[in-house]
Amino acid sequence: MGRKLLPRKSSIGCFESLESRQLLSFSAHIDFTPARIAPVAGYVADSGNAYANRGNGYTYGWNVNLPASQSHITRTRQAADERYETVVMSDAAHGKKHPADVWQIAVPENGTYAVHLVVGDGTVGWKSSTMVDGSVVLSGKTTAKKRWLETTVDVTVTNGLISIANGPKTAVNRLAYVDITEQVAPAGPTKPTAPTTPTTPTTPTTPTTPTTPTTPTTPTTPAAAWTTPLSWSAVAPDPAKLAEAQGVSVNGKLYVFGGYNITSPDYQATTAAQVYDPTTNIWTAIAPMPQPETHMGVASDGTYIYIAGGYTYDPKTTYQTFGTANVWRYDIATNTWSQYVSLPAPRAAGALVLLGDELHFFDGVDTNRVGHTDHWVLNITDANPTWTTSTSLPFSRNHMAGVVLDGKIYAVGGQAGTNDSDPSSDVLMWDPANPTAWQAVASLPAPLSHAVVAVVQGRIVVCGGTTTGDQPLSSVYSYDPTTNTWTTETSLPAPRLAPTGGVIGNQIYVTTGYDNGLQSQTWVATVS
Repeated sequence: MGRKLLPRKSSIGCFESLESRQLLSFSAHIDFTPARIAPVAGYVADSGNAYANRGNGYTYGWNVNLPASQSHITRTRQAADERYETVVMSDAAHGKKHPADVWQIAVPENGTYAVHLVVGDGTVGWKSSTMVDGSVVLSGKTTAKKRWLETTVDVTVTNGLISIANGPKTAVNRLAYVDITEQVAPAGPTKPTAPTTPTTPTTPTTPTTPTTPTTPTTPTTPAAAWTTPLSWSAVAPDPAKLAEAQGVSVNGKLYVFGGYNITSPDYQATTAAQVYDPTTNIWTAIAPMPQPETHMGVASDGTYIYIAGGYTYDPKTTYQTFGTANVWRYDIATNTWSQYVSLPAPRAAGALVLLGDELHFFDGVDTNRVGHTDHWVLNITDANPTWTTSTSLPFSRNHMAGVVLDGKIYAVGGQAGTNDSDPSSDVLMWDPANPTAWQAVASLPAPLSHAVVAVVQGRIVVCGGTTTGDQPLSSVYSYDPTTNTWTTETSLPAPRLAPTGGVIGNQIYVTTGYDNGLQSQTWVATVS
């Protein structure tokens, strides 16, 4: 994404703390960057100087002064923001006169600290292992899809220092940036207050820890028994090979919008839209989207299809913007698009569902790919519809899925931040009869994100996605709300990361996705 020398223009904020953690007095945000380049706003620079009081409120640095050649800038369109474009390289020990490079920072007191670490410079095929305080916390190989390695870990400090060094068999590491935040256990959950009247969206207050309901608060329709194992078969493939497209089933047909149709040398999105008719087994192109997008939220009321937020792509610059406030409305009868009521703020990789006459958009990331817990609601029958706030989620998960079952909203899986290798198994439920809290229900059998999630015959079904280590999944699970249990179903014929799909009648459709390249296959299984 092009870089400029002094000054930088990015206004990156501090990373949010994880889940129920609270900030104390100490946090440090270090941008590893050449001396000639100013750090991103909100960060202080490390350019390879020896450990010392830096005069900026922090004491940090290396065990030796590193040569200037060990810091550099990388110009790449793949970078999420400018923090990813500069690195300081740390060497392993070599020869008698060169000990291993070690970076340290002093912290004001012993205790627990969250360390968010990013390594890499956009190079594909680079292997790295990184240690924090002597333990390997990050290890892997960069790919065309994941050009940086990233993790967040809790570190218990007993000597007033946090250190970062190369892991085993890593000759040269590439540190991009690190966020360090002192942690403390919360004083205890507080009960959120539901808005009594629609209000202008505001920044959510500190979220509370979800609670597992002992009994359903509203009646739940018993799930129909699945007496026959799922059997997957191939039908007509999507006309395009895609990943991160979004789909929705409406009036007996499956609609698919946008997605990445090119991944090399850069990820490029498409405006293409198509509809699949199972009665004819034919895909038909429909009016293209107003702009190329991925990571949108999609929902339908049977007359219109609504598309909210997402990553947008500019074909002229080949750059992505990681969030938009745009909401588009597709008229199924006239095959036309119109702009609808914009979200209160840019978001992507969140979820959009329709509950009654209300659209609900929740979670997702902003343009800096920082997660948010917002929950916004819009009544589509209002003469002048506007988004209002509802109860925030207790923690942020992007690339999760949202569905409605028995009048309740479910948020399924997802990941915190930008680390595809570390998804979650969390499942949350929001009941309009008890609107002041999101409640935890049974966790997924495995952590996952980027999956097809839909409702069929009283159950939630989860197909494909990616799990720990950024491994594409072929697994299929179903959730029965009457027993609060998950069941493992017949797997897909092959793994699929970021497919799309939906349910038509009692049939589950899964199409496109990524596995050793973009895919276009479409599979169907009948629930009986």
